[in-house]
Amino acid sequence: AQIINRTLAEGGDPLRPLIAETGGLNAMIVDSTALPEQVVDAVVQSAFRSAGQRCSALRLLCVHDGIADGVIEMVAGAMAELRVGDAAQLSTDVGPLIDAEAHANIARHVERLLRSAKLVAASPRGAAGPTHQVPIAFELARIEDMTDEVFGPVLHIVRWSGDVDALVDRINALGYGLTLGVQTRIDRRAERIADRARIGNVYINRNTIGAVVGVQPFGGEGLSGTGPKAGGPHYLLRFAATTAVAATPIALKATPPADLDAAIARARASAWNDATLDARCAWLDLVRAGALATQARAQLATQTLPGPTGERNELRLHGRGVIASIATVADAATQAQWQAALAAGNTLLLALPPAAREQADGVRIYWLRAGGLPEGAMQIIDAPFDAAVAAIV
Repeated sequence: AQIINRTLAEGGDPLRPLIAETGGLNAMIVDSTALPEQVVDAVVQSAFRSAGQRCSALRLLCVHDGIADGVIEMVAGAMAELRVGDAAQLSTDVGPLIDAEAHANIARHVERLLRSAKLVAASPRGAAGPTHQVPIAFELARIEDMTDEVFGPVLHIVRWSGDVDALVDRINALGYGLTLGVQTRIDRRAERIADRARIGNVYINRNTIGAVVGVQPFGGEGLSGTGPKAGGPHYLLRFAATTAVAATPIALKATPPADLDAAIARARASAWNDATLDARCAWLDLVRAGALATQARAQLATQTLPGPTGERNELRLHGRGVIASIATVADAATQAQWQAALAAGNTLLLALPPAAREQADGVRIYWLRAGGLPEGAMQIIDAPFDAAVAAIV
């Protein structure tokens, strides 16, 4: 996806859209209240259907230490019943990998795990062909031992205890954000995990595969995709363009300032990232941006999507992260762009030439910071430019 992204950028056409949905180190969090039978059914479906060759397939099972022994034993028992073989046969549960190269990659990964991790179980049933990999599960010492996506029927299990927020933070730190499963009977915990996770699709008390168009719009963030989500209400608009504009290259006169990395880090850590839609709209009202607040309340609110009876499906919109605003002036139009980015839950990195810096350091920036906007939500950086475009960091 990055190669395609760079190729499009070098082509000079700003209207060629790129929507990338890549893979993930998809986790499932199982707490001590979860129903073991339901967990095992969801794990087997998520990890081993289609021989694990789904981008949303379960790779990392995080099971609470209080029930881990029993759940792991049940997963091993279920794996013993899986039949590996010819996908054309109705008796087959797990078919082949897509080609010899994929099989070789998975085989090398399994060999590494046999030396470095604890083998939990491997499915023994059926006759495997040259590109078949039997479903296999290992127990790892820690989440961080997962570094790359494993596109096959290999399950990695980690025990956890203590603070679930810390567990979610560790999963977020892996850098991928495609799917997450949650198994719990505590509604508030499920909501807390879903709010904290930087994951495109969060599935509660079900498997993590088989998203349905219009019901569970699909796509990830971080290393797992660019958005918007396929099958959702914003997808078609990403392909739309109304006018053609000439591409204008950015000509940097100077190297970025030494404190650029620090400013980005402060912006990412800003409390604004966790501000609710109501809090963001209240700030817009305080800075006299009532029309934008009304629009934000209508367009950014949680949407309830249709689905089967007994299943709740919600679409929530989150900020992209740190937005770099590269501008030659800090006029009203530019400020409106900043307000829109903040209303959507982003933080801002303002890269401005000296003249605009003087303008921005005046009353206008302090006015935008009115109403309790956290200091870190807007970082002003000296960066002289001959031309200006909007860019996402």
